Amino acid sequence: MIIGIYGNIGSGKTTLAKYLAKKYHFVYLSLDELAHNVIIENQALKTELLNLKDQQFVDLFDENQNFDFQKLANYIFLDKKKNHLISSIIWKYLKIMTDEIILVLKSEKVNLLIEGAVLPSANLTGIDSYLYLANPKMMSKWSKNRWKKTISQERNRSLKELNSVIKIQNEYNLHHQIDYFLVNNPRTMKTNDLFIKGDELIAKLLQEQDK
Repeated sequence: MIIGIYGNIGSGKTTLAKYLAKKYHFVYLSLDELAHNVIIENQALKTELLNLKDQQFVDLFDENQNFDFQKLANYIFLDKKKNHLISSIIWKYLKIMTDEIILVLKSEKVNLLIEGAVLPSANLTGIDSYLYLANPKMMSKWSKNRWKKTISQERNRSLKELNSVIKIQNEYNLHHQIDYFLVNNPRTMKTNDLFIKGDELIAKLLQEQDK
């Protein structure tokens, strides 16, 4: 079984994914970590990203031609057009690597749980079910939103930048079909409540798998 969990920044997807993977003995993969590896290791991808400097005025490298992840984060958070451009290139190579991992794990009948903010947009092959995790507090633009302020401090980003990336993530996510939907509201729920909801979903999926 291959399960994909996705949702906006601050939705709790990583917390839930790691809990479920550990409890039910799934292999856990983070799309962000996979993307980091493919950016570092794939020379063809590096060449395409280097070419963006001349073609699109997008500079993602330092003076030594090493990839600068801080510059990437700035484009991801602040520039919708360049976010789409950079993501489309990275996802092309990320899909190749991740599809190979999924194929191997499926052939060996190993359960996998993979998570990422805009996971469906990577168009991975072989994912059986997608779970969308929503945090209503992250959707609110109220200036006194304590949860959003906490996330912005953790990521060292302003509330304006945080709202910008959430808007971009919504544009990626909300046009995809959602197989399963969970709400994680930190104002009314504790982490254990989220885990219980996750347990119920896994039980349902395992039951369907056995039919």
